[in-house]
Amino acid sequence: MDENMKKPEQGGIERRRSYRLPVKISLRFTEQNKHQKTETKNISRYGFLFESQNKFAIGSILLMDMELPKEFSPHPIPVIVKVVRASELPGAMFDIGVEIIKISAVDLNKIIKYLISKHGDKAQAI
Repeated sequence: MDENMKKPEQGGIERRRSYRLPVKISLRFTEQNKHQKTETKNISRYGFLFESQNKFAIGSILLMDMELPKEFSPHPIPVIVKVVRASELPGAMFDIGVEIIKISAVDLNKIIKYLISKHGDKAQAI
């Protein structure tokens, strides 16, 4: 099975709208007045997965800052996301899958250029 097609627990094959790439991008956000820092585990044009100590409710809206290397973006990239999945991991951690609901086209292109630098032709598929 292709690594970007995953069998859901209920059976069948989930077909994503876009190819996911395993890449780490630093993320910052505030949750319950606490500054949090984490990183993506994988990313696509439409969303990403990150690990958190917090279990977010499905449908939660988060404002996050993505931090690319300075040569790709000298400033953090603001992105608004909606939580679409939260899975418990060992050690009281959670995988949080989010859908990007707002990002500027300019900033999205910066992320895509960064992904191309890391993954070459595979990044063209996102």
